[in-house]
Amino acid sequence: MEAKIIEIASNSAKLEICCGEEKNVHCGACGMAAMNNSRPRQITAKNEISAEKGDIVEIELEAGAKTKASLMLFLTPLAVFLAAAGISTKSGLNAPFVFLISFTSLAVIFAVLKLLAGNKTYYYVSKIKEKHV
Repeated sequence: MEAKIIEIASNSAKLEICCGEEKNVHCGACGMAAMNNSRPRQITAKNEISAEKGDIVEIELEAGAKTKASLMLFLTPLAVFLAAAGISTKSGLNAPFVFLISFTSLAVIFAVLKLLAGNKTYYYVSKIKEKHV
């Protein structure tokens, strides 16, 4: 997927997803970017090849990134939700309290995951396609 570097920060870069419109080459990300027409999609990626602001670069996902993200965003909250429901049911609470405790634990785990993830990115700049002059 192609992107233009709009900002550089230490070992990472803020990128704007773009596709080769003149070449009529499109990737799956440009479809995602078009969903919100108000502004182009921006992401952060590791910039270990020292690309500079204005460069058009190719970006990729690290190996296993989708699996890691899926485990973190789906399996962890599901396990916490089911554990909270099981524990609160075993403790003899009424159904409304079980429901409340389970969904509260779900909200808490999402907040904790957001704090732990911070600005982590699985994207990285793989090569420079066009150098900015």
